[in-house]
Amino acid sequence: MRIDRPLPGPDGFGFDFDQVWQAYDREHPGHGLSAELQKRAVLELLAEHPWLRENGHQASRLADFRIRLLLRRGAIPE
Repeated sequence: MRIDRPLPGPDGFGFDFDQVWQAYDREHPGHGLSAELQKRAVLELLAEHPWLRENGHQASRLADFRIRLLLRRGAIPE
């Protein structure tokens, strides 16, 4: 999945990360990747996101937070 119009700022990045994460699961059912490897794949897909380019370390930490939220909501299996 590619984001045509990335939402600005950290909130936009978080939203876009969630969308790409869930799309990755739909497009690659049973991929068997650990959360860390899937996070890397999703960040690679979002490589052109302006906030990620400017705030790589913070974006990675925000991605970890978003993964915990997705786990808590049951949107992804543990």
